[in-house]
Amino acid sequence: MLREPIEKDLFAICDEPVEWEEAIRISVEPLVRHGAVTTEYAETIIQNVKRFGPYIAVTPGIVLPHAKDAGNVLHTAVCFVKFNYPVSFDEADPDKTASLFFAMAAEDEPEHLRNLKALTEECLKNRSLTGRLCAAGTKDEILGALAQ
Repeated sequence: MLREPIEKDLFAICDEPVEWEEAIRISVEPLVRHGAVTTEYAETIIQNVKRFGPYIAVTPGIVLPHAKDAGNVLHTAVCFVKFNYPVSFDEADPDKTASLFFAMAAEDEPEHLRNLKALTEECLKNRSLTGRLCAAGTKDEILGALAQ
């Protein structure tokens, strides 16, 4: 599942430092570009993080931006954005800092849960892969990390 967003051009690299709100907007942009969500979807995620805390920071290094927002989700998709400057959601908690953002949009709850489960399992089961992805800075390096 980690390779699919790159193969479908639902992928980007951010090579500049950004605050978490901007990181959410950047991480959702491939979904917007492919017509999976409206631009308002990112704002829904940002408002949810402000309200509930960084629920999208699932494990150190990895963020899964998503929100229950059927009005702004046009079809199910997952994208991947690599931030070469790690993004912090909580300066006091280093576990809430990440470089790998897998933004998810789902048309319904079962699809959302399937995508969430697949990404979480793949990322948590293969910590060496996520470490290689965090260290990669270019598309070729990311593809190399996935091939190992």
